[in-house]
Amino acid sequence: MRIFILGILSTFLGFINKESVSSIQVSCKECLGGKISIIRYSTFAQIADTLYTSSFKKAESELINLNHSDSTRLIVSVVKNDSVSIFRRDIYIEPGKSVSLHFSDGKLTFGGDLGLINSYLQDSDQITKVIRKQHSENFEKFISLSEQDADLYLTRVTKPYNELNVKIQQDSHLSTYHKELLLHSNYLFATSERKNFNFYRQLRNISKAEKRWTREGTKENFYSPDYFSNFSVNPYFLKINPITYSHYIGLDFNVQLTAPIDHHISLTDKNWDSKYEVIKEAILAKTDITQYHEFILAMHNCTYLATEYNFEKADAIVNSFKSAYPTSDYLTDLEYLLSEISVTKAGQLPPQVAVNDIEGKEFTLADLKGKLVYLDFWATWCGPCIEELKYSKKLSKKYADNPDIVFMYISKDGDVEKWKRYLAKHPDLKGMHGIDKQSQNSLSSGFRVDGIPHYALIEKDGKIINSYADRPSVLLNNDVLDKLLK
Repeated sequence: MRIFILGILSTFLGFINKESVSSIQVSCKECLGGKISIIRYSTFAQIADTLYTSSFKKAESELINLNHSDSTRLIVSVVKNDSVSIFRRDIYIEPGKSVSLHFSDGKLTFGGDLGLINSYLQDSDQITKVIRKQHSENFEKFISLSEQDADLYLTRVTKPYNELNVKIQQDSHLSTYHKELLLHSNYLFATSERKNFNFYRQLRNISKAEKRWTREGTKENFYSPDYFSNFSVNPYFLKINPITYSHYIGLDFNVQLTAPIDHHISLTDKNWDSKYEVIKEAILAKTDITQYHEFILAMHNCTYLATEYNFEKADAIVNSFKSAYPTSDYLTDLEYLLSEISVTKAGQLPPQVAVNDIEGKEFTLADLKGKLVYLDFWATWCGPCIEELKYSKKLSKKYADNPDIVFMYISKDGDVEKWKRYLAKHPDLKGMHGIDKQSQNSLSSGFRVDGIPHYALIEKDGKIINSYADRPSVLLNNDVLDKLLK
């Protein structure tokens, strides 16, 4: 029976691979005056590709026709005044098929060729939201359960998925393909919730896991006794639902591969630069999942690039992947992340995002052209930041008589008054002080700061020297600043 179903799927997917027009009908009285958008997000970097946008100016209904060749998931979003969301819904579409969305009194219903499958997908999402809410509200209680009690808890909270699956299997109006897709989607959701919950339970008992990694980890098994041991992926749905798959696979990836390798490196040579290559080698060594190497390598590369600052190294990684998979759908994600790194590479102009000083006046890095700028991202609640500020005081004192260098401290505090009180208590923290915006359009996001403390050096000509500069405690013991000031 399984072979027969997969045969149907192969035929079906081959058929829908021809580009044709899909129609999306959106009806909504509350949407008048609002803006509707159809958005597709990339798998790993979550790059938004707006396929359609329009306004509900006169009519209460909008008909959208899209040309495409693959079954896929899209976001339908309606907002008013560019900020107030009326509704936002993930939908499933197929080439040549229709789906209608009717929103009224806060409730969304579906119709058209794909109305039924989208209704079931909405039911699955609602179940997932309820489960995550339960996890969140009772986190400390459930996270400390014994293994047996935790399994009973997970069986109970994921029961709605099983009940929905029975309903799906008995629904004679669903095609065999749509049943298979829905059941697999529910399997991913339910299994991911189990994996996610158990991941945090394992973190509570990390010492036990570390002992096992130390005892059983070897170079041959990449210090991970059972990585990807229960790898379960349906190739027919990987392309349709890659974002859910990235979460599903990522949980195993972190627990079974990244964490053991981190543990090994911390116990041995502490050569963190080797981590990327060790994980890549582990992925490629798993020959029983060769057909998924492209997806997993792309996920690994994107995770790495999200925190990498060395453009040359990042560029080499992207080019290596491009050579192996020249037509990969995931190159968009990799090249986007690479372009972000290029913005802060040496020789580039830094982000010109305004920050407010202690009096509320705005300034940018461009205002300091002609001076060497040492940029310090910190916060009053950050322990390591406060520790480094002891050395910052010594560093600024060392160069107090040199007008060619400026020490700029950019706080990530959300509480402005707390920041001001700290500075008032520490008048010896000499330099320029600013507080960063609490939004994506901030100076720290422009510098790709993913953790603090974080430091950067800007040349007198206003260009970046190093967007990942040494800490003050290190600079005090070398001549980096002296050489730059000559």
